[in-house]
Amino acid sequence: MIRVIRNTVFTILVIWLSALGIKLNHNAQTKEPTSLEKSVLAASNFADNEDKTFELEVNLENEAVKLGQVQTANIKTLPNAQLEIVVLLPTNEISSEFSTTATADSSGNYQHKIKLSNFKYLGLIQVTVVARVGNKSSEDTARYVLQAWSLPQSVITEEYSHPLIP
Repeated sequence: MIRVIRNTVFTILVIWLSALGIKLNHNAQTKEPTSLEKSVLAASNFADNEDKTFELEVNLENEAVKLGQVQTANIKTLPNAQLEIVVLLPTNEISSEFSTTATADSSGNYQHKIKLSNFKYLGLIQVTVVARVGNKSSEDTARYVLQAWSLPQSVITEEYSHPLIP
């Protein structure tokens, strides 16, 4: 009986302290900046509200390529932007051979070529580009499928009839 009373009191105390913590956290998040007369002592950083992105577009020439074929990523962004190109393989590895840094030309274009010939990389390849100009940056991702050389799979369109088993 004493255990039941002790556990009940402990449970009520935990619930009450949790509610108090939630209320204090809510009050701290909705509180106005502290001010003294007309000078603001603390407020959110107004620079964080600026739009820090710009146009960046990554287009792949093919949705799917075969082993050994070249995939070209056409990148369009601001002129002379610094580019970080990261190629993520289906094995969740970053390809050090095809991931690179580059600079867009004076018209904001850049072409990146990728040629994979290893069977273990069959599947979905992701190309992520981060462009930076000054303190602004933008990111875009494109994906394509790396396939093996094989005959196209034929689809049975007519109804399949099972052979009779005697």
